[in-house]
Amino acid sequence: MTSNDNVLAGLKCQRCGSLEPLQIETRCISVVWDDGVDDTREFEWDSNSPCVCVECGYTGTVLDFHCTESEGAERINS
Repeated sequence: MTSNDNVLAGLKCQRCGSLEPLQIETRCISVVWDDGVDDTREFEWDSNSPCVCVECGYTGTVLDFHCTESEGAERINS
């Protein structure tokens, strides 16, 4: 795979070039019981949501993980 084309479309790690997985702080609707979470749905995040590359630990916001069309799948060192 050279780029994400689904939920993570337009995102990649700007340090190591990894496309996934990314840890993103999201907001969602959850059904919560005393002994745990039963169901979650309607996940959302925005460009200011905290984001971490699982592969290398690069940390920033979703905006920091956005790649421009001209970058394609090239690795970017920062």
